[in-house]
Amino acid sequence: FWSVSIMTILLALMSVGTYIGREYIFMIFTKDPEVIAAAEKIWVKVVLVQFSKAVHGIFTQIAISLGMQWMAGILAIFPLWIVALPGVYLHLISYNGDLGDAWDWI
Repeated sequence: FWSVSIMTILLALMSVGTYIGREYIFMIFTKDPEVIAAAEKIWVKVVLVQFSKAVHGIFTQIAISLGMQWMAGILAIFPLWIVALPGVYLHLISYNGDLGDAWDWI
């Protein structure tokens, strides 16, 4: 219980730090104001995905340590290949979506 709680708190702090330090992260890769504005629009989604994937990794390792490898595999395959990938394809290709739509489905 304590290790999961501590890791979740640390990962939440890391996500908050990623959100707070977004300007510095943007400046590592570009100085173009248009690119920075587009990144600013999706950054909350990026941080939420980062946090949810970290928590997902914690629970996957817990499932593996409990001998539930098949459950861990299902937890990895179902959201990515059954939900996210077709959703990204549908909204980006079929409905001419933008980068924000891709992050909604990821």
